[in-house]
Amino acid sequence: MHETPKIFDDFLAHRLVMEEEWASIEYQIAESLKLFDSARAASCPDRATALRWMMREALAAPSLILARSRYAEDSLEYHKNQPFNDNHLRPCPLLDNPGRLTAMVEASGATSTEFVKQEDVHSLSGKCVVRLKNGL
Repeated sequence: MHETPKIFDDFLAHRLVMEEEWASIEYQIAESLKLFDSARAASCPDRATALRWMMREALAAPSLILARSRYAEDSLEYHKNQPFNDNHLRPCPLLDNPGRLTAMVEASGATSTEFVKQEDVHSLSGKCVVRLKNGL
């Protein structure tokens, strides 16, 4: 909203939060510049300028926006592939439909969110296939 050109036009985000909440969030972010950099805050002519600076410089907003857009794209890949088969009593893409989760992860470029012990989707899927063959 506060940058030109827009990195990602998240047209739904503004609809998810009530107008009063947006105003409060923007106010708090702009006011936090006083704590973050009082000299810069004094040089900002208005709240909109302070908000723009905080979003661009202090909060690294572009990376957060891009992360949110990536999450949405990955979620859409999951949604595009449903139902995973004709039997709606077998909805799990990992256990009930071997290979489906792997294909979605590869198509979306998703990666593990586990920081300590990351696991490749092929490894995870392989474990599930072995367990299914052995009757869980």
